[in-house]
Amino acid sequence: IGEGEAAVLRIVGGERQPIIRGSAVHLNHLRWPDRKAIKNERTIDLCESINGKRTASFQLNRGCKVHCKYCAEVVMTGKYNSRTNPIRTRDYRDIINEILYVKHGYGINYFKIVDATFDKDVQTVVEFCMRKISTGLDLPWEANIHPGFVQDEAVFKLLAQANCEQINVGVESGSQRILNKIGKGTKVDHIRNVFKWAKEYGITTRAYFILGMPGEVAADHLLTDKLIEDIRPDYVGFTILCPYPGTDFYSEKFKDIVWSKTDEYSNDFWETDECDNDTLELTQSFFTDKYKGKLCERQEKKTEK
Repeated sequence: IGEGEAAVLRIVGGERQPIIRGSAVHLNHLRWPDRKAIKNERTIDLCESINGKRTASFQLNRGCKVHCKYCAEVVMTGKYNSRTNPIRTRDYRDIINEILYVKHGYGINYFKIVDATFDKDVQTVVEFCMRKISTGLDLPWEANIHPGFVQDEAVFKLLAQANCEQINVGVESGSQRILNKIGKGTKVDHIRNVFKWAKEYGITTRAYFILGMPGEVAADHLLTDKLIEDIRPDYVGFTILCPYPGTDFYSEKFKDIVWSKTDEYSNDFWETDECDNDTLELTQSFFTDKYKGKLCERQEKKTEK
């Protein structure tokens, strides 16, 4: 339980307790991943075969400021506290040097920042982008954006200048009531701003929505539908809430679930007082069918006009 680096060393050293708790590690104290040892070229080649992009992943931050009830991040990296458990941010020069190393060693032409939340604050985004630009690193890239943390149009202009090709946004719901209930830490207007600014500066947008939050009813689904029509993401995905261990929605009744065989895209057991599992699957199918391929086409037609 927790961060894996120190825990794995103890396991390799012979520890065999049923539960082994990892300890927090600052990213500046870690070496770069040994990509040769993990045969990273296999996943880079796979990405290229799928979408033509030789893609590698990198981490800048560890931790998250918010505690969304459906997320297990707090179990891995601890509850955020600005003094005792702040977000740990890596030295910007170090991550840029690692990206340059992988670019030359593996021929990548695209990369992802895989932090739970890349935009923990304006300063982090600005410093990373400025360092990337000043180094002459022109690779396109993408990152996960929390819609409530950076409400500044100038930041999106800088992201575009740093060749950020795509942002991935966990929207979750178009209902402010549901966003409040799950502790998302954002407002619907913040979400609208993020997608508006990204489009203004030519950044591709991907939106994720979760169906089946406790208390969610048909009226909330209609608000989600309306928000999608308003923000027009280039890509959109719909999942059903999955009560992973460590989330607020986990309980002992789920202890026998085989987690290696189920996830938020498909599970046959989650239900709420308002929606049984069959209804959630029908709602997921409705949204998936309605928006499959249409958003990109609509954006292309708008551009042609």
